Amino acid sequence: MELVTSKLDELELTLFLFGRIDSTSTAAYEAAINKERKQRHTSLVLDFKGVEYISSAGLRLMLKLAKAEKSLRLVNTSAEVYNVFEMTGFTQILNVSKALREISIEGCPLIGKGAYGKVYRIADDTIIKSYFRGNPIEDIERERELAREAFVLGIPTAISFDIVKVKEECYGAVYEMIGSDSLMSALLKHPENYDTYVSYYVELLDKLRNTETDDPHIPLARKDLDYRLGVVKGVVGQELFQKIERKIHSIKDKPTLVHGDCHFKNVFVSPEGLILIDMDTICKGDPIIEIANLYRTYLCFEEIDPGNTMKFFSIDPSFTKKLFFDVYDRLYKENRDEELPKVRFLAYFLLLSHYAEKPEKYATFLSRVKEILEREIDSFESF
Repeated sequence: MELVTSKLDELELTLFLFGRIDSTSTAAYEAAINKERKQRHTSLVLDFKGVEYISSAGLRLMLKLAKAEKSLRLVNTSAEVYNVFEMTGFTQILNVSKALREISIEGCPLIGKGAYGKVYRIADDTIIKSYFRGNPIEDIERERELAREAFVLGIPTAISFDIVKVKEECYGAVYEMIGSDSLMSALLKHPENYDTYVSYYVELLDKLRNTETDDPHIPLARKDLDYRLGVVKGVVGQELFQKIERKIHSIKDKPTLVHGDCHFKNVFVSPEGLILIDMDTICKGDPIIEIANLYRTYLCFEEIDPGNTMKFFSIDPSFTKKLFFDVYDRLYKENRDEELPKVRFLAYFLLLSHYAEKPEKYATFLSRVKEILEREIDSFESF
């Protein structure tokens, strides 16, 4: 049996290792690995899926490779092999990841769908967010880290306890949700509890806008806004763009937590209260960004694309309109009318940037959004 085979993909060299890397075989592994390393590459990946065991001699070989390579990753280690790296402290000095377990979502009820994936219930107390193909595992890990940061700050957040391979799709993040429903599902099942659920939702949004942090791991909303300005620049005229740019630049940088996509399908009801999921959009910025994202989701999409609310939420748009303003009036009761034009402008800017990423596909929608912005952009001074 070969000890090492290789695959070269755009200067990333992957070596597949097989067998036991111990004192009697380490020299043979080193010779085989060094032979493959003669191929021109910029990063080296060692795939441990076929490795049953590694000894201290094998660990020393990994250290030699780490010193010789600019970029080294060890992937697909079994639980037993990963434990050796972890117990010896090597996970602190080497980039080591465990093999992902595979699960199937065949026959599991779909309970939610968003821009990046679908949510399935796989057990009475467990759900999985299955990401669409093309979402790299690094982005899923990043979302999990952001969830941890928010949880430490006191935000009721679901933290994935495992990342898996979903046989039918791509990667998935598994959550224990204590058998909870999304807030949207709970509303539809128990309309008599509408006022109670809205009150809990307002408390959650209020918790977010009163939580400040200087955590460097949580990005600034400014970065996302600047990116969106760059996207929009290519689809609007210079005069309108300059007006949009001035308005967006007037938004203050603040250390306030912003979820960025806190609609009712991203909030779950549990016996302990409401729990947030989809933490990949969390950032720090002006709280108006939060409410503008909700306005975009609950009202703007429907205004530009009639029928969108029924497709996304499976409910009549009059319900989401009522829902938004019931929430908005409680959050902005003292300056409701003054803030609403700002919220509406920012919501349509966010929507414009969404469509501008695929201008050929959304040409008609882009035209409609631009008409609204041109008509309403002068309705307030600045943020």
